[in-house]
Amino acid sequence: QDNKNVRPTLHRDITVTHKEPVTCCKYNSCFNYVITCSESSVIKIWDFETGTPIFEYGDAHGDAAITCMTFDNTERRLITGGRDGVLNIWNYNNGHCLRKLMKPKGNDEICDVVYVEMNKNRYIISAGWNKRINIYSDSQTDSNIHHIQHPNIVWADDVKNGHKEDILSIAQCPPNLLATAGYDGEIIVWNMVSGHIFCKLHGISCVSKLLVMTERAYNKDSASLISNGPDGHILFWKVFDGGSLAAN
Repeated sequence: QDNKNVRPTLHRDITVTHKEPVTCCKYNSCFNYVITCSESSVIKIWDFETGTPIFEYGDAHGDAAITCMTFDNTERRLITGGRDGVLNIWNYNNGHCLRKLMKPKGNDEICDVVYVEMNKNRYIISAGWNKRINIYSDSQTDSNIHHIQHPNIVWADDVKNGHKEDILSIAQCPPNLLATAGYDGEIIVWNMVSGHIFCKLHGISCVSKLLVMTERAYNKDSASLISNGPDGHILFWKVFDGGSLAAN
């Protein structure tokens, strides 16, 4: 056998950061931290430069996995969503839960969450297995740990003409557009001011991730929305004319 074709084996220690699979990860530029969450509902904070663990706390969503997270506009509060259908707002430096956001009925899994600031108003928007866009105002104080808040804005167009399958991803296009993607491949772009549907895009089934290129968002000649698909393709969408460009 020709030894030149044999790849060398790397012998090194493998560091395991969580005992269960890591479900999401975010970088915080305010503190230069990396935040990781796991299947076992554990949140860990890491120093980005050194990789040193700073703090951790468990049972963030009881025994339910954490499925998504985001920061508020100051990056000083962490918002996590779980399979229990609950959003928790954290002072993540000390593990203090500031507020719980939940739907009045059901515990459908939350798949994605975004923090939106529009016209000096702030909102937390989540979506998932209940097929609806759940909008929570972030104008209330965080002083009461036991305070539970329900969605306080409902878009009629969402109820009548929204997604028919689970919503897997959300992406904001400042200042006032919001894109959501479903398990069936349908992408809906919303006008957040009116709550009306701006356009519908029909892509490959099971779009699990959306990304908005904000610097190109309002250029009619450029693709501004990116979505993935199960067949190895990435789709680039021209939102303003409903067209798409596909690339491997």
